[in-house]
Amino acid sequence: MFRQISYFFEDYKKICGQKKARYLYVWMNRVTVGILLYRFERGMFLFMGKGWKVLRILLSPILNLSYAYANSEIHYQASIGPGISILHASPGVVISGQAP
Repeated sequence: MFRQISYFFEDYKKICGQKKARYLYVWMNRVTVGILLYRFERGMFLFMGKGWKVLRILLSPILNLSYAYANSEIHYQASIGPGISILHASPGVVISGQAP
């Protein structure tokens, strides 16, 4: 779980780039929300294992609304290291759980 949090901060730095003023602007960006959701779900999956699949069913209304806002869905079983950058999520981004 803590590794996913550190990965998110690295992702956030990559999204913001070198301009420090973007740190406030990018926080509620759709791309940032999508990556945050992935890191949260991945961390919970690694922490809880199969129990996350059951808890995810209960949280699905909130998660589905969040994914709709983010225009991106990255499956929690996809193993993605730090530094992910989604440039344009407006048409929609889907990454399967089979992704290496």
